[in-house]
Amino acid sequence: MRNSNIAPAATDPVRATRRVAAMLATALVFATQAHAQSSDIKLQDAAPDRYIVQQGDTLWNIAGKFLKEPFR
Repeated sequence: MRNSNIAPAATDPVRATRRVAAMLATALVFATQAHAQSSDIKLQDAAPDRYIVQQGDTLWNIAGKFLKEPFR
């Protein structure tokens, strides 16, 4: 038997509002961090727009080829 005094989370407007606010806050934090990190990346002058990974490539050697500060 269900307690009629307790509203399910899906129909409780306060809980739904808090859930949406929490999701928006989380998305904002991730978006801000991603923007801050991506704006610090500086490419070499001759870096291509695309690169096909070759056998034996590692992230470190690819970064060394195309980033001005690969180990930062």
